[in-house]
Formats: sequence, structure tokens, C-alpha cells
Amino acid sequence: MRNQCINKKLPLGWRHASTSGTSGAPLVFPQPISALQSEQAFIDRLWHSVGFTTDSRVAVLRGVLVPGGVRQAGNRLIISCEGWSDEEIIFKFNAICKFKPQFIHCYPSLLERFLRRCHALGLTFPCGAMAVLSGSEECTALHEAFFLKMLGCRTLAWYGQSEQVALAVKEADGTYAVVPGYSDIAFIRHPNHLEIVGKSRMNPFFSKRWYRTGDICSSAEMAESSILGCKTIILHGLQGRSNKQVVMEDGTSVPFNHVVFGLHSSSWLAVDRYCFIQTKPGVLTFVYSLSPNADSAILDNLINELRARFPKELLLVTRKIDDMSAIRNTKWKYFFEDEQSFNNFMKIV
Repeated sequence: MRNQCINKKLPLGWRHASTSGTSGAPLVFPQPISALQSEQAFIDRLWHSVGFTTDSRVAVLRGVLVPGGVRQAGNRLIISCEGWSDEEIIFKFNAICKFKPQFIHCYPSLLERFLRRCHALGLTFPCGAMAVLSGSEECTALHEAFFLKMLGCRTLAWYGQSEQVALAVKEADGTYAVVPGYSDIAFIRHPNHLEIVGKSRMNPFFSKRWYRTGDICSSAEMAESSILGCKTIILHGLQGRSNKQVVMEDGTSVPFNHVVFGLHSSSWLAVDRYCFIQTKPGVLTFVYSLSPNADSAILDNLINELRARFPKELLLVTRKIDDMSAIRNTKWKYFFEDEQSFNNFMKIV
């Protein structure tokens, strides 16, 4: 399936999207712009449950690099995922306060990091936010409690992925309710869990085949959703995108998600397999094998795009390996805490 998308000329109204940093075997695939619009309509419906309207002011803290730190686009204030000095945090804090958002759309790990820095600087957000809108990575109960303490509002969290084959909203009891009409959902039974597979109703490319998400849950049942107001599939023990931590040279840590998530670039076509290794505090090694007939210029673009997303205090080094077949198509095998963990996984003696 990965080879079907390469070097294909797309019709008007389509784009090349990718699985970004969610897989050690990145997939670049065709996606109609209408699929993004349809997906947002489904997500808007979830947001409406906490008072969102099309006129709501939303501050966005996700995997986006913004020159100057912030950018306003209509009723959205986009906050850059880079820039963590005291001066940059204060600048972003003041911009958010001036904007007076009703909602904060975020990666939970990114919002947590930002709020902790604000708290350390003695910056207190005024009341006014109606809800945190959390997607793309796991939002834990600890996240939700911290956001409630710092912002005085609840959190609406949902689960989904770039391939648009599954969408579910988090219920009050920690289960996830599958959103009807978005996709078709099935499961592969394993000894101790269920693996989620899906067919998209948003993107025709994923509508004719079952796609293995790599995400798992402990069990699933048909039950009533308090948020959706209907009977649907309820996922218990969902384990989606993990929140890995990178250790900096000074001993502090930052979420690895901020480096690769949101980098939906066709430059991923240059690599067949890849992973990152925390070689030592403050250093991440990008290990990769090249795709057949890979263009060196595209590889350079990918490395430059990654470097642009790295915190200034974090060094990126690269290492090419001819055979990375141990990094299979299964998701989430893309980050190793040290060289030994990588060697054990690759079965290198």
C-alpha cells in the first residue's frame, strides 16, 4: 500500500498527507481536501457538546511552527510549539490573555508544558475558558485535573489519526465512544487485547481496505454514550499515541511528540523505516533506512524540517542503516530511550 502513493500526480482538490511521526514506517497517502472538511464537521459536533460555536475564539497549541511565536487567523490564535525561554513564554501568555480565548485546542502534553512554565513564572490565567479541546495524543486523568486547576475548565478529549479510519470521544468514566458515521470499525483479536482496524468514510484511499491503526484496547462493547446520546461501540482501556519524554542536557524533559507530530510532509517518502534514539541527555539520533531510489534532496528536506522543530537545546544527529526491517509497519516503534533498548529491539549483538 505504501508504494501506491509514491510519484502519483494528484487531481485538483487533493493533497499528499502522511502519518507524520506516528510510525517507524511512514506512509504518505493521497487525501482529498474535502476529507479534512468532513472530519472537522464531525469534530465540531463533539465540540458543540461543551458550548463551541463557529464564532468561538480558539487558542491553538499543537505541532505548528509559527514565526514570531503567535499568529492570529480570524477567530484562531496559533501558538508556536517552539520558543520556551522566559521571554517567549511571557510573550505567548500575554498574547493569549489579550485574545481572550473561549477554548484551547491542544496536544495535552504541549499545553501541560506551557502551563507549568507559566506557573513557574508566576503567571495566572484569568477565568473565561469554557473547555480544553484535546486531540492527537492520550489525554490522561492527570492532564485533565491539571487543566482544571490551572484554567478552571473541563477537558473534551478525542481519539483519531491522520488516516481518518477511527474517531472516538472520551467519556467521563475514561472509556471512548466511537463516533457513528465517521468510519467502519473492526478488531483483530490478540491474546491480551484487541487491535483497532478501520475503513474510512472520509478518504476514498482508505475506504476499500481495512487499515491496521496499531492502537489497541482491552475490550469493546455496544453501549450508550452520554456525550453522543446514542448507542455505539465503547472502547475500554484504549492505548493510542504514547507520550514519550526526551531528556535534555540539564536533566529536564520535554515530550517527544512536539518534534514529529504535525509534520505531515511528503519528505517522509525519502525514508523506508526510521526511529529516534535518546543517545544521551540533550541528543537525539535519527536512525533511518532509505526508500528505494530515494532522492537525496528530499532526505535533506526531511532532516531540515525535523531540525527546525527541535528545541534549541536539543541536538539532532543522523545515522543511516541499510536494514531496518525489524521496524515493521506496526505503529509506535519509533522512539528508544537509549542505545541498548534499540539494540535489543533490532537484535544487534
